Amino acid sequence: MHIRAALMVLGSIILATTAYAQAQTDPSQAVVNDLAPTGSLRFAYPKENAPMSIVGQALGRMLAEQLGVPYEPYPIEGPQQFMQTLGKNEWDIMMLSYFPRPGTESLIYTVPVLETDHAFLVRAGLGLNTLEDIDKPGIRIAVRSETIYDYRLRDIIKQAEIQRYSEQSGQPRLEAEEAEVLATTRTGALRISKELPGSHVNVERFGITPVVFALSGNRTTGRDYAERFMQEQLSSGVVAQLIEQSNLGEGISPAAP
Repeated sequence: MHIRAALMVLGSIILATTAYAQAQTDPSQAVVNDLAPTGSLRFAYPKENAPMSIVGQALGRMLAEQLGVPYEPYPIEGPQQFMQTLGKNEWDIMMLSYFPRPGTESLIYTVPVLETDHAFLVRAGLGLNTLEDIDKPGIRIAVRSETIYDYRLRDIIKQAEIQRYSEQSGQPRLEAEEAEVLATTRTGALRISKELPGSHVNVERFGITPVVFALSGNRTTGRDYAERFMQEQLSSGVVAQLIEQSNLGEGISPAAP
């Protein structure tokens, strides 16, 4: 489902799942001060990432309701903007892919809430079905720079050429035949493959992304509360229901509670 279309049903998803969410002890003032110091929960999420945009916003709204404060969405356009916001007090909590990227040492994290698969999308007419097929001289792999997929490729690709791009989508690289393979999420690869006749998504995944909530500074009181809240949504089945009702497709699943 396209992100914009999916967000249109976000309100109904929240209403449908709220009844299943387990009630948590009312937050203390210290928790509210930690998570919403400005009086609103400023919830940041990667705008172009469907799982984190749709499921993340639903959970963010539910957390704000639990805290008794207004919900204020803060969409992040990409890795560069994310890095620029660090230390500037522009958001309170963020849903993001976890990996030890340089410059994020000030962040603290919850346990994973979601897991998303990494997958290769192969251009039409090419019989590249495994990592062994792809990691050969002459094969060009397009990947968005400074993403978890980029860092994963640095570890596993020894012979193929990694082509990094900064724009939102790598689809034009395949359309222009500037790359043979696109490395991205499985949900993203499946969506793009529908627009590129003859292309295919490899069954074999080349990695997995744990999706967590992050806070800046030493706000462990707020982090611990948010973690307990998210674990309740996992164990009660709310996260699974959000995924199902969002029609996000293959390659995304709830983390273990």
